[in-house]
Amino acid sequence: MSFRTHSWVLAYACLAGAAAPDLGVGWYSVPVPGIADLDRADVGLAGEAEPGGPLLDALVGGSRNNTAVGLSYQQDRGSFDGDEWSRNQVGFDLGAVVEGTEGLEFGIQALDLQPKPSAQAAGVGWTQDAPEGGLRLGVGAEALRLVRDQRDWSLGFGFWIPVYSSEMAWELQTALVRTRTFRLDLSAAWSQPSIPASLSHAIGDSSASDSIWWRTSQKRLSARVGISPLAGLAVQAWGGWRREEAPGAQTNSVWSLSGASWFGGAQGDWAVRGWNADGEMRWDEGHESATLDTAAGLGWMDPSGQSAGHADHTMANGTFEMRAPPILLGAPSDVHPLSLQPLAAVQGAWMRLDGGETGSAVQPWEPGGTWGEEHRWEGEAGVRWSLPWFSLEPRIGFQRLELAGNPPRLWWGFPVGNGVSWDLPWQAQILHEGRTGTRISYTISGEIHASGTSAFSPGLRNKASLSQEF
Repeated sequence: MSFRTHSWVLAYACLAGAAAPDLGVGWYSVPVPGIADLDRADVGLAGEAEPGGPLLDALVGGSRNNTAVGLSYQQDRGSFDGDEWSRNQVGFDLGAVVEGTEGLEFGIQALDLQPKPSAQAAGVGWTQDAPEGGLRLGVGAEALRLVRDQRDWSLGFGFWIPVYSSEMAWELQTALVRTRTFRLDLSAAWSQPSIPASLSHAIGDSSASDSIWWRTSQKRLSARVGISPLAGLAVQAWGGWRREEAPGAQTNSVWSLSGASWFGGAQGDWAVRGWNADGEMRWDEGHESATLDTAAGLGWMDPSGQSAGHADHTMANGTFEMRAPPILLGAPSDVHPLSLQPLAAVQGAWMRLDGGETGSAVQPWEPGGTWGEEHRWEGEAGVRWSLPWFSLEPRIGFQRLELAGNPPRLWWGFPVGNGVSWDLPWQAQILHEGRTGTRISYTISGEIHASGTSAFSPGLRNKASLSQEF
C-alpha cells in the first residue's frame, strides 16, 4: 500500500466507528471538523436535532434561568491488518442563561473538547492534539412583552456570537410560541472551523512531519414546527439544509470539504394514565467532496496532484421508548415514596453510501470500492428505581449490525468486512432531581461483543452533568 493511501486511511480512521447514546450509523462519518449543536447530546448523527436551544427556551418556552456544567470521557480502540488507532476523548462544557432587564436574556456557552485521536500504520503516524471548542455569547429579546398585556403569544429573537474561536458557530434564531400549544422556530448558523493535525512519515532512520489544517466553511438553515393538540400529546417536525464549502487556495497543507445535505426529523411524546411513549425519526441525504493537499518536496505526494474523493449518502434512524406507570413500593403518603418503573426501547438505523476516490495513488483497501450499506438494530429493557433523594436506571439490550458492500474509504476509515455482528449494549444512570430545580446525573455505558468480527473496540463512556434552575 502506498504512503498516500495510508495517509488517507489514517486521517479518516479516527473519525469512523464512534458510538453514541442514541443509535446512529456506525462506520460512516462525514469528515467535518468543528463543533455543531454543542447543546444537543446527539450532535447531529443521522440528521440534526431540532433548532432551538436554551436561550430561546428561556425567552419563550417558560423555563427559568439556568446554569449547567458537563464532563464526559470515552476511550476507543481499533486494529486492522496490524495497524492501530485510538481515541481518548475528554469533553467539558459550561452553559448559562440569565434574565436581564424585562424581556432580555443573556447566555454563555463554553466547550473544551479534547478528542486526541491517533493512528499508526506502516511507518505513517497521524494525530490531532489541538483541542476543539471555544466560547460564544448570546443575547435574546422577547419582542411582544412590551406591546401586549396578554402572555398567550411570545416572539423571541436570539443571536450567538463566537469569541476567539472559528469552530463555534455564529447563529441567528427566532421562535414564535403560543402557550404550550404551538411553536415555530427558525435558525441560521455559519462557521469556518480550522483545526491542525500532524502527519508523520518514517523515511529510513529519520522521519518527516507536516501540519495539516482541516478547513471548511459551514452554513446551516433549519426550521421546526411543534403542536400540542391534546393534553398529554406533543408532536414536532423539523428540517433544514446544510452546506460545506472549500476555503480556497492555501499556503500550507490543507484538508478541505465541500458538499450539501438535506436533513429532517419528527418526534412525538404521549403521556396518559402513567404511561409514557416517545418516538423519533431522522433522515439525512446529501453529497460531499474531500481534498487532501500536502506539502510538496517532503515525499507526501507524487506528481499526479491532489488526492480527492466524493460520496453520496442517505441515512435514516428511528427510536421508540415506552415507560409503564410506576409501581409504588411504599405508602403513597410517604414524602419520598419508593417506586419501580419498567421501560423498553427499540432503535434502528440504515445507511447507503455511494462514491469513489480520484487520483492515481489514492486506492481503497480493495480496488473498486464504490458503495456500502449498513443495517443496525437495537432493543433494550430497563427499570427506574426511585429511591429517597435519587433514582437508579440500569439498562441492557442486544444490537445487531450488518455491513454489506465495499464503500469508498474516505468515509470508512478501516475495513471491518461484510457480515453480521452481535453486541450487548448496557447502561447505568444515577439521577437526582431536586424540587428547587437542581439536577445531577452520572451515566456509564458500554458494549459487550457477543459474536461476529469487528475491528472496532468501543470503550466505556462516562458522562456527568449538573444543572440548576432558579
